[in-house]
Amino acid sequence: MELVTLFLFLISLLFVLLYFAPIICKLWRCQPINDPLLLEKLHLLAESVNFSCRGFYEWGILKRAYTAAIFGIWPRTRLLLFTRKLLRHLSHDSLLAIAAHEMGHAKQGHLLYLVFIFFGMGLTAVLAALPFSPLLAIFTGLLAALLYFRYVFGYFSRLFERQADLYVLIANRPLTHLRDALYRIGLLTGSTHHPSWHHYSISERIAFLDAVQNDLTLAKKHDNRVQWSLMFFLTLLLVEVAYIFGS
Repeated sequence: MELVTLFLFLISLLFVLLYFAPIICKLWRCQPINDPLLLEKLHLLAESVNFSCRGFYEWGILKRAYTAAIFGIWPRTRLLLFTRKLLRHLSHDSLLAIAAHEMGHAKQGHLLYLVFIFFGMGLTAVLAALPFSPLLAIFTGLLAALLYFRYVFGYFSRLFERQADLYVLIANRPLTHLRDALYRIGLLTGSTHHPSWHHYSISERIAFLDAVQNDLTLAKKHDNRVQWSLMFFLTLLLVEVAYIFGS
């Protein structure tokens, strides 16, 4: 039963990988950005870091939010989205810094690593359910998945967000442009000191950027932390796979 559940989880994950970005483009009423000068700058930035995507879009349904996001692992279906308020209230330099952050998620493999992290959530749920009767197994599996999502996914989400902030350096954009973008968003939203379980707060992100500006070795130290964390996680993932399929 547990293996069937894991198989169905894998099929669902594969479906999401292939079709999620095109589907949300329709559901979220995304439209190509209607700013020729900004589009030209975005394409030049993408070319400079060898980044490919389906296009740069305005996020249709989030009319009050100030955010951007990237969806899709495959370049042919990948979308880079900006909300309307972000496009209207930030300068081109700030928007390019935010775009570099989002491109960093793709270029540094975060989108692919998240697939393995979600796969690990399925494995952990199955592993937690194995010793119990069917009814209790549902409860323990769901509880394990929730705890995993909160702490394991949350941990890597924060690591990846900070590493994506640092990708601005690789894209040859000044860190001050990203700092200005974050500061502006903080002023517009009134939220600078409220971290979430999956993101550092704006004030924490700005403080880290300032620290890196004064000591560039901090960027390398963070990259090392990400690499070691991923190595440890993937080792545990292999142990889980071996245990489940060997039991």
